[in-house]
Amino acid sequence: MKVDDPSEIDYRYMTSVGNGHLATLLYSDTIYVNGLYNGPTGWSHRARIPATQALFLSHPGITDRLYSLDVKRAVFEETFNVGEVKVTHRTYAHQYYTRLLVTEIILSTSSAQSTPVSIQVRNNRGEDSNDIEFSNNVEYINSNYRYQKGQTKIPELSDGKTQPVYIYYTVIPQVITLSAMTTHNKYTFVTSIDLEDWASKNTFDEALRILDVHPDNLYNKHISEWHIKWFNGRIDVDGNTELSKYIYSCFYYLMSFLPSQNVFLPNRKFSGLSPGGLANGANWTDYQGHVFWDMETWMYPGILMFHPELAQEMLSYRTDNMKPAYERAKANGQEGLRYPWESARTGVEVTPDVCVACRENQQHVTGDIALAARQYVSATRDVDWLRGKKGYVFIRDMAKYWYTRPEYNEVTKKYDINGVMPPDEHAESVNNSVYTNVGAKLSINFARYAACLAGEDSTGEVPDEWLERAKKIALPFDERKMFHPEYDGYREDKDPRGIKQADVILLGFPQMWPVDDEVRRNDLIHYEKVNNPLGPAMTWGMFSINWLELGEDEKAADLFKRSYSLYTREPFKIWTEARAGIGAVNFLTGMGGFLQTVLFGYGGARLHTEKLTFNPKLPPSTEGLRFTGLNYVGNSLDIVIKPDYVTVVARMTSEENPLILTVNKSGASHKIQKDKEILITRQAFTLRSLSVSDCPLPEGDSCPDIITRREWQAVEPRDTEITGVVDKVIIQQTGDMECNTLDACKKRVKKLQLIHQTSGVKGLVLGDIAYNFLIGSDGRVYKGRGWGLGPYHPDVDVRLSSLSIAFVGDFTCTDISDEAKMAAQQLIKCARERKKISRDYKLVFESQMFMPLCKKDTCDGDKLFCVVQSWFQWSNIQTGGGLRQPNCNGKCKTDDIPNSKILPLYEDTSKIATVFATERLPMKPSTSEIDYRFMASVGNGHIATVVYSDTIYMNGLYNGPSGWSHRARIPSILGVRLSLPGVSDTQTQYALDVQRGVFEEIVNSSDVSILMRTYAHQYYTQLMILEIHAVRVGNGGNSIDISLNNDYDSSSIDLTLEPPQQYKQNYRYISATTKETETADTSVSSVFIYQHIIPSKLTLASNVGKSSWVYFMSIDNDGRKAEAAFNEGLRLLKQQTFLLYYQHVAAWKQAWNKGRIEVGDNLQLSKLINSCFYYLISFLPAATTFLPKEQFYGLSPGGLANGANWTDYQGHVFWDMETWMYPGILAFRPDLANDMLSYRIYGMKEAAKRAKQGNYEGLRYPWESAFTGAEQTPDICIPCRENQQHVTGDIALAARQYFSMTQDMTWLKNQSGYEFIRDMGKFWKSRPTWNPVTQQYDINGVMPPDEHAESVNNSVYTNVGAKLSIYYANYVACLMDNTKDDTESWLAVADKIAVSFDSKNNVHPEYDGYYDGNDDRGVKQADVILLGFPQMWPMSREVRKNDLLKYEIVTNPMGPAMTWGMFSIGWLELGEEEKAADLFRMSYGNYIREPFKIWTEARAGIGAVNFLTGMGGFLQSVIFGYGGLRIHPEYIEFNPRLTPDTTFLRFVDFDYLGNSLDIEIQTGFVSIVATKIDDEHPLVIYVIPTGNIVYIEKDKELRLARTPFIMASSSVTECPLPTGSSSCVTPISKSVWGGKTVPTASNLVTPVRDVIIFQTNTSSCYSYQACNMAMQSLETSQIKNGKTHLTYNFVIGSNLRVYEARGWTKPGDHSDDRNSQSIGIAVIGNFTYNQPSKALLAVLQQLIKCGMENKYISKSYQLIWEKQLEKSDCAVGCPGDQLYCQLTQWRHWKRVDGDSLPYCGELYIIQSTSAPRKTPEPTSTSSSLYVNYSLFLSFSVVISYFYGY
Repeated sequence: MKVDDPSEIDYRYMTSVGNGHLATLLYSDTIYVNGLYNGPTGWSHRARIPATQALFLSHPGITDRLYSLDVKRAVFEETFNVGEVKVTHRTYAHQYYTRLLVTEIILSTSSAQSTPVSIQVRNNRGEDSNDIEFSNNVEYINSNYRYQKGQTKIPELSDGKTQPVYIYYTVIPQVITLSAMTTHNKYTFVTSIDLEDWASKNTFDEALRILDVHPDNLYNKHISEWHIKWFNGRIDVDGNTELSKYIYSCFYYLMSFLPSQNVFLPNRKFSGLSPGGLANGANWTDYQGHVFWDMETWMYPGILMFHPELAQEMLSYRTDNMKPAYERAKANGQEGLRYPWESARTGVEVTPDVCVACRENQQHVTGDIALAARQYVSATRDVDWLRGKKGYVFIRDMAKYWYTRPEYNEVTKKYDINGVMPPDEHAESVNNSVYTNVGAKLSINFARYAACLAGEDSTGEVPDEWLERAKKIALPFDERKMFHPEYDGYREDKDPRGIKQADVILLGFPQMWPVDDEVRRNDLIHYEKVNNPLGPAMTWGMFSINWLELGEDEKAADLFKRSYSLYTREPFKIWTEARAGIGAVNFLTGMGGFLQTVLFGYGGARLHTEKLTFNPKLPPSTEGLRFTGLNYVGNSLDIVIKPDYVTVVARMTSEENPLILTVNKSGASHKIQKDKEILITRQAFTLRSLSVSDCPLPEGDSCPDIITRREWQAVEPRDTEITGVVDKVIIQQTGDMECNTLDACKKRVKKLQLIHQTSGVKGLVLGDIAYNFLIGSDGRVYKGRGWGLGPYHPDVDVRLSSLSIAFVGDFTCTDISDEAKMAAQQLIKCARERKKISRDYKLVFESQMFMPLCKKDTCDGDKLFCVVQSWFQWSNIQTGGGLRQPNCNGKCKTDDIPNSKILPLYEDTSKIATVFATERLPMKPSTSEIDYRFMASVGNGHIATVVYSDTIYMNGLYNGPSGWSHRARIPSILGVRLSLPGVSDTQTQYALDVQRGVFEEIVNSSDVSILMRTYAHQYYTQLMILEIHAVRVGNGGNSIDISLNNDYDSSSIDLTLEPPQQYKQNYRYISATTKETETADTSVSSVFIYQHIIPSKLTLASNVGKSSWVYFMSIDNDGRKAEAAFNEGLRLLKQQTFLLYYQHVAAWKQAWNKGRIEVGDNLQLSKLINSCFYYLISFLPAATTFLPKEQFYGLSPGGLANGANWTDYQGHVFWDMETWMYPGILAFRPDLANDMLSYRIYGMKEAAKRAKQGNYEGLRYPWESAFTGAEQTPDICIPCRENQQHVTGDIALAARQYFSMTQDMTWLKNQSGYEFIRDMGKFWKSRPTWNPVTQQYDINGVMPPDEHAESVNNSVYTNVGAKLSIYYANYVACLMDNTKDDTESWLAVADKIAVSFDSKNNVHPEYDGYYDGNDDRGVKQADVILLGFPQMWPMSREVRKNDLLKYEIVTNPMGPAMTWGMFSIGWLELGEEEKAADLFRMSYGNYIREPFKIWTEARAGIGAVNFLTGMGGFLQSVIFGYGGLRIHPEYIEFNPRLTPDTTFLRFVDFDYLGNSLDIEIQTGFVSIVATKIDDEHPLVIYVIPTGNIVYIEKDKELRLARTPFIMASSSVTECPLPTGSSSCVTPISKSVWGGKTVPTASNLVTPVRDVIIFQTNTSSCYSYQACNMAMQSLETSQIKNGKTHLTYNFVIGSNLRVYEARGWTKPGDHSDDRNSQSIGIAVIGNFTYNQPSKALLAVLQQLIKCGMENKYISKSYQLIWEKQLEKSDCAVGCPGDQLYCQLTQWRHWKRVDGDSLPYCGELYIIQSTSAPRKTPEPTSTSSSLYVNYSLFLSFSVVISYFYGY
């Protein structure tokens, strides 16, 4: 066709732009405006406004013409070239300035042309309008603008008025020009239209103002509003681009015709969605722009679930037009609202005479609208709409219509609805259309619920008679054939045309009428056979949805494809009403049905009145289905459906309606929290609000699943039955322990029944459990007596008139779970619906019905009573001694005992990964003495103790002179053992709960249960606490004695203790000092102790049910702190017995939430990991404390709870802390890693002394240190003290790892971090000696990690550590911009430090002269293999393997645990997973003592105990071995694998550069979710095998195939990485992207002085293919300009990939005089106004750094922008200015004589009322789970088509 001839275009299939106020078909001569109609009643149609800017552009030299619809930005573009000039013709209906239609024409070229280029412009205004009389067309402001006023000719109503219209528009020139010697010209034409002059004029004036000041802001504001619209809600599919385009196009067309929500001026009243949308409606084919049932039944549901605000706009059309609906009902003798079949502006019936039967009989439309209202309330629970926006009246009066519409049939005793036309329009007048009648029933039933929800008198507003009539409305059903006839008298051969469209099958969906599966199937089979195959598209979608619900996926898939493939016309996805382009076009009805098939069919969504259910499946030929921003009762959810799993993440939660997700099959529930991912297998699940209304549901589906008596193994009841409907619901609590799992609750309920049948309730033995139903904290309902039997109550009248619901637990001080509250409310609603309780029942708490016995401030169940008082129907009735108000202020002023979270003896702790329980403590062989070496400990980083021991240790408190310094023993009063004198039937259980940081002993007997709990408080860190709680079990009233056996020894070999002093009558105060100082120049240390006095016996007094006793010690080196903490503990104890405990548990919960490792389906490994984290964290400083923290004094191998003797290394700190314990902590808790390094910074003074003593510079750290930081290695190992110098390299590596993981510049600059790193490098610079023979530097006389080699030369491990330390010091000096320290000169030493290597055997000898067998003991522990990890020294795979093979043979098999973990990491690196798994198991299997997971240094319990070194090595083998983590200076790398015998490996709250990440490794994929994003360090991921690059966004799950990937900040430094690390990424070679290879004779002389940056001034490219094409186009263009091939050295694409042009070694051709001394780098794009992304700048910096590291670029290079080397008159808005602005901030940027600076002012700032976020998460390719980067950045789905000519 001719592209410049309007008559050649088939406008029926042309795309459109719109904004809900106005719309137009592209190039057409017509604009339509919302609500502007012309013509009387049945002839009313959209009024045509002649187009003002339907422009056709022409030029004889046009090439490459392309038409594109960008649905993301809602922009239509025509682009073509005229020679070197690119022309972009853009049209859009503005989304913010909604009165505007905008056209932009941009002429641009990369280089100025010598002659002007002119384009002819033709405006297709068409004929004068037949609908509007225009009275003027005058100049406005000047000759460039016009103003026009018009009036429609004929009103819709005979007594109505015609409508005015006001138009302001730009005059279109006949020619547009790009002048000679210019590169850019932009024309913008705007038209403003409204039915009110002020609105049209104000919008037009504002547009002119913007164009005058910020010309691009008009466009930018439009696309930002559409960006928000897409971000807020959409559907995505993975792996099927074509299906994605269908989905996006449907959303686009629907949303483009709905009102914008964020607007410049208020919207006009919305006039509904017609089948052809706002861009059509002039003729019969387009239904004249009339509104039908199509809007509510087909278009509305898909919009509702993502954009409820738009759904309300659609309903507003109906609520605004209630008056004519009342009149229509009244005219036919009915009441209420009867809506017209077709309506337009006024809402009256406008169905033309061509279908009188439609007009009179299509009454189901009122039921359709009622269903839409029901769906809106169900999806939003919008009570304000119900009450304040006519919503409730609207719903009620549609129901009223259906109440008055039926006629009673005396024969059938049913109500008939006669003379109707069903959706099958071939049945023009029938009786009892099954679809119509079900709609009537649903409308009436829902009205009662809506009345209740709106706070109306539901029985008065919707009487019972309405509901009774609804039940009796006839529903035709064929009992013989078991299917629904369409209507009375239906025969399948009655009409040869068949059924027109979906009708009866709509009962299954969307009406969701309860239908047996067999009947449903029969309906589908029957009506599919008789449906007209040429019928409309949405019919087949409904068949597909119903077949999917029946599990017939293959059949559903065929119908799904049929529902869209035959009904769309390319290229712009225009739907037609029927096949082959017949009927209405741009058929929104079909689009809506299609979207419903995706959402409700494959998503399996079903919207019930108070729940949303899903049964998810995947659409055919897809790999994933995503509902982004799905909105349910105010919560915005991202739901991802994959073949095997479903994830749900809330991007926004509602305080009024918090959600819970329940897995239908298992009953497992998950509370939905903002930004927290829930992952379940792909199966049916339900979402419910935790806020449950008291309104009975219309469906009758309130009843929760109930665990039967058989399931919990009940004994059958023997009690009186209830007679009649009861009028009271009594809420009770069982008064014992909560249960949180199905198994636990079953046991609990069964035990309650046993107690009630044996011990009884209040002295009365019962025949059964006392309650009708019980609610567990798991949210499940357990049947007690059930519906038919009375609950226990001493008053028979109460018993026969009540329903009892008991919560399992004691809710005196503990909160009730949300799940339990919701279950109880649903059970009550169920009882109302089943008429088990009266409609006006009274809800009471048990204490209101029983005589209140409690006289205390806080009584049993107060927390539950407080909740019950807030529920509907609660009544303040009282019996007996008055109504006692519960204590609801959260402060329990009682000594009552809450539930122990340690599971008691009758429950199984073996399945809990955080509880280590036993009935036997570790004992010394052949004795009854506890073996404290293997006992659990509790600590908080300030104090710690081994449980039951007589000793507490405190951080930094040491006694003894140098070498003998050890932890100073503080006598403990808390090592209590309890017993019950004279009682022989006790059962005792001991448990360490690592999740809560407590040790508990539970003693049970027939009379009493006792809980003793020990913990070091995690917030009040000065406090060590002992709690004892006793609960009477039986009915006996005798007193019970509890003996407390305490071996308290008040003396200490380490402390000079002052005599105890009385403190506050009942307590003691002790002060003490250490006896000997560590060094001669230090003073003794003080310690202050405040403590309780513990008696030898406790008594549970007669007739007392429960008692509690709490004792604690407060310890600090500052007496004021010790006293303050002690008094605070007393205050809290007085306030509430358990407040101290609760705060401690909360602090530990916070600690676990800050980082942990989880594994799937391997309980023992989970326990092991959890124990390691617990012991390490318990000896590190608490994150948040009551009093300021003191200096941390390091982690010793045995932790803070050990350190008195040689075995525990006296509490000294070694390399163990940095090399073994620290890395696993750093990955999750950089704050704690900082604390660990702070000890070394504290010791810098002593380290400097130590270096100076050896005539070295810098810092030399001691092998062992304690309080002062000075050397403390005892004389027993003098070589260790003198020669273990690698410790300084180990600490330097830890500092490197810390800064690499955090980029903590505050630490570097203000906390001595730089000096710390620098001075360790300085030590290693001064330590080596020059060897003139080898011409290398030697480090002689050292002991490597292999301590059997006491003094050797050139330990390979030590020397590599030295090199790394120096290299990193130089890198950090660069970061600090510090040149005065001259660290650059140190590199000459580092480069030549010897690294021993046997080139013959390709292996590293451990040191000079090493040979196998030179020590019979073998190698003591991991040594040389540490070069591979953690030092990550570059070596070939062959050398790495040889090292591993060699040293595995000679390493002592009895060596410490962490050795084997390092071997495992090495073998994993080489892909030897089976070998690695064996060594991984070896690393822990023989080193752990049960039951408390105590590690020992060597096998069989030998060496140091609670060996944190082994634990740290083990955690490293999980994180760095199986997680595959490697820490590099400016990125981290993962090569993830699954730990052996597990189903997943999960790093929770992994911390990198301030970003918190949940990383889950599964068999086939890796999932990454960022729960926190650091603004300064946003992250990108580089997938190594594919090169794909993706951004990490907050709360957006990213799934990758389980393959190596790199994670890096998009903020990169300019400093070259230290030797051994590399910034280089392999560029895409010329052969790959298709570049020309031209031989170049000369080579660059490197390193070059200049780096010159260019921009290509072309469109950006985001996909691999697009960038390859862009590179080819760029080279072709330069060859046309006389170049031999591409002129630059490298090019960087918008896809963040580097492309090779001339490379590092060949000179470019990009500069007149600097080619031989420069590297030229071009960036693809146009950065005149667009900011380059941080990631793009990071790639540019990394490329330059790569050149520096490889000596292609001088380290003192100068950075130059291309325009600095040429003269330009451009001042503002120059090409590339935004990129240039960024470069001027870089350190190496250089001013050039005569250059000009870019303008970086606010001209380029796009102002917006909201900040659009990045495009959605990446989708996966069809071949794998790799992220497809092209789809990631082109979510816009540009639908393009070449017309050609």
